[in-house]
Amino acid sequence: ELDMEVHTDPSQFVTEFDDEELAMIDDDEISSSDVSVVNEPAPCSLHGLFATSLALLSLSCSEPRNFTEAMRNTDSTTWRTSMDAEMKSQLDCGTFEIVPKAPGRKYIPLQWIYKVKQNEHGEPCRAKSRLVARGDRCQEGVHYTETFAPVVHFASTRSFLSTCCQEGWEVHQMDVNTAFLYADLDRDDIFFSMPPGYQVTSPDGTKADGEYCLRAKKALYGLPQAPRLWNNTLKQWFLKQGFVQCKKDPCVYRLKTDLGEINLIVYVDDIAFAGSNPEMIAAFKRELSSRFDMKDLGLMRWFLGMHIEQDIVNRTLKITQGAYVRDMLKRFTFMDDIPPAPTPASESVKLTRADCPIDPELANKTFWWRPYYRSVVGSLLYAQSGCRPELSNAVSKLSSFLENPGPAHWNEAVRCLAYLKGCPDSGITYTRQKPEFANRLFLFADTTWADCEDTRKSTT
Repeated sequence: ELDMEVHTDPSQFVTEFDDEELAMIDDDEISSSDVSVVNEPAPCSLHGLFATSLALLSLSCSEPRNFTEAMRNTDSTTWRTSMDAEMKSQLDCGTFEIVPKAPGRKYIPLQWIYKVKQNEHGEPCRAKSRLVARGDRCQEGVHYTETFAPVVHFASTRSFLSTCCQEGWEVHQMDVNTAFLYADLDRDDIFFSMPPGYQVTSPDGTKADGEYCLRAKKALYGLPQAPRLWNNTLKQWFLKQGFVQCKKDPCVYRLKTDLGEINLIVYVDDIAFAGSNPEMIAAFKRELSSRFDMKDLGLMRWFLGMHIEQDIVNRTLKITQGAYVRDMLKRFTFMDDIPPAPTPASESVKLTRADCPIDPELANKTFWWRPYYRSVVGSLLYAQSGCRPELSNAVSKLSSFLENPGPAHWNEAVRCLAYLKGCPDSGITYTRQKPEFANRLFLFADTTWADCEDTRKSTT
């Protein structure tokens, strides 16, 4: 059980843990010889250095980079409350246990990650603190083997939403709290140092940080194998409930019974689902909440950076990325003085290899924008993959020159951003089709003829 000790002066423990945070960036390697025999759990408890309190997130909503900044932040009370809630979840799930230290053993550091969560309008709504392991200190073959974990594809998400709109189903969304902690770790030789801001107390009440460490029992965030273990845990539970996994996308499931059917998609710890029977949906929510600590978000409004507007009466569903586009334009400050463009690409401009600089190193010194080109194209690619298909041709052309872009390529990338600046809230609207056209795939294609001047290939 998490027990708190109140310190009236926060600067006391901020200074106390400065050296510990600096020690977390030690460059010593971890080898298999550093792992020693597991000790028995120690009769100690983990105490926080601050008391739980309630606070509202201020309008500054800055995200601290580490524990020290969080304690010196204007929203320090809010971040303390968030860390208390996270640590309580860790202890309730049995993520680790306190064991005595052993000579010669090295430990994986723990650190805090801070994030300001936003709603579907891009406004800050809550502060989130996450205790994570330094995965960069883990060594393949010593601490983990396989790490791959699937996530739902954007195409599957749009197909799911289109089907729900056609059938008139309400799309619900639930979030798993501390999802990775429900997956048991596949080994017992992983040890952590103490998390910043918390200390170990012996049964007699004395501080004993230097004598104990934490042995991992659950798939803590930051461990390379944690996403895979969580995905396997969730998959086994779905299969046990009677769901069938899609062969093309392993994060799409379907349950069909005499009472109706439920379709769902999974992106790590976000679960979106819809079905033909409201009673089945309610029962599924209860079953899911009884197995995991769930947060019911109601009807889907925000998923993968997309804002979803459901109109059940008129059978329409609209997805947009206005908040993502505005945040992207805000990040690229050079777009402040550039006016909107009517189209994502110039009709008269053809990008070729002849536009690439002859000397890339000289170009890096001459053109200030060269370091930003990859970031711009990557941001445009995410928008295009979500619900902006009109960017597909322009982004495809721009992606061909990531290694050595020239001024012509940069101008076209800026034009694409300018186009989004003029219509940030555009997206895709699904409507219910007539029964004879329902759930049928229609394909429209347009093809050029050897329009690429570099390869003489066609574009479809």
